[in-house]
Formats: sequence, structure tokens, C-alpha cells
Amino acid sequence: MDISAIVIDDEPLARQRLSRLLGDLGVQVIATGDDGREAVALNARHQADIVFLDINMPIKNGLVAAQEIVSTNEQPPAIIFCTAYDEYALEAFNTDATAYILKPVNRDSLLEAINKAQRVNKVQVESWLAQQETNVNLVIKRGSVTESISSDQFVYFYVNDKHVYTKLIDHPEMLVDYTLKEIESLLGDQVIRIHRSCLVNKSYVEKMTRGDSSSTQLKLRHTDKEFDVSRRHLSEVKKCFQ
Repeated sequence: MDISAIVIDDEPLARQRLSRLLGDLGVQVIATGDDGREAVALNARHQADIVFLDINMPIKNGLVAAQEIVSTNEQPPAIIFCTAYDEYALEAFNTDATAYILKPVNRDSLLEAINKAQRVNKVQVESWLAQQETNVNLVIKRGSVTESISSDQFVYFYVNDKHVYTKLIDHPEMLVDYTLKEIESLLGDQVIRIHRSCLVNKSYVEKMTRGDSSSTQLKLRHTDKEFDVSRRHLSEVKKCFQ
């Protein structure tokens, strides 16, 4: 292949692996970087045929970087997004105009993505940004690993013995280093307070039931737990079902 590429990923091992696989396929990797800001600068300097972009990166994510690359180049490079989250890629990038690779990258998926990659246009990137603009990332620790997790992955947050716990859609409960007020401020309308010590993600509200003692419980998707709704917050919670 007579193709040049830039590889941008904030994980050094992922960046090295992708560069090695591209070299095996005859693609010349002319530059690498670890955030979206570098992606924009390196593309302006080198004008590669393809820019491989991770999506979740610090400073500037891959979507924002793609928008800048496309909007500032008359003939932008092909963009291939790399992501560990299939909900980002499978639905949004299954088109002839863009390509995606799910991590961990393998040779076959990489070759397929290169073959189908075409020049991404500004409208497509802005459509993606519109889907993502309501999400922010929270930094959490899972064991010895610190991760930046998109807010749409969190099901609920609650306080117990002065500690805040959360539940991810694909992970058991864990401690987080945020207060409920901080979470409420960061996530805004994505969450709703159902009583003094609990916030839930509106997207996962499933049903509300009244108990024998006139108490109200809320059922959420991705968990078997039911949560008490205080009278003070009941009217706001009901709006989730309107």
C-alpha cells in the first residue's frame, strides 16, 4: 500500500501496536501523538492520507480533532476512529463515508477499515458531536487503574456513611472521589436527585411504583435495586415519564 498515516492515541501501547500493524500492511506511519491537539498540528504539518484517532482522549477528544481537521483542510485526510466502546462505533460509523476499529485492533479489522475509509465530511462529524455534547467524563479508579469514563455509563450515585458509590452499566458498585453536589454540577440534566442521598441517570429510569405505605420506589435499567423517592423530589421524578 502506498499510504501514509498519523496515529493518535493516549495509550502508548495501543499507539505502538497500531503503528506496528500498519507497518506490516505497508502503511507508512509518518507521525504519532497522544491527544487531539497533536492530531490537528501533526496533520497540518504532514498532510497524511489517513489519520487514526482514538475517541476518548484528554485535552481534545478525537471527535473535536476530526472536526478541526476537516474544517481546516480543503482535502482532508480519511479519518478512522479507534474506540474501545462499541456503542460509539457500531451504529454511528457503519457508513461508507467513515470507518471505525474496535479495540483491541487486529490485522483483519484494520485492513477492512483502511479499505472502506473515505474522506469524512464536516456534516458527519458535527452529527457525531451533537450526539456526544451532553456527555462529560468522570475520572474513577477501578482497582489500580484510573480511567476517564463517559457520563452515559453511570446508572446511579448514592451516599452511604459519607462515601459516594456509583454503578456503571457494565460493572459492580464502586467508590468515587466526588460529592453528590459535584456530580450534580458536572452532569447537569443527565441526572436527577430522587432523595437527599441519591442521584440517578435519567436515561436509565424504567418505572415507578407506589408501596403499601404510600412510599414510592424507582426501578432503573442495569440494576436489580429499587430506590426510594422522597416526597420532596417526587414531582420532578414524575417528569421523567412525561
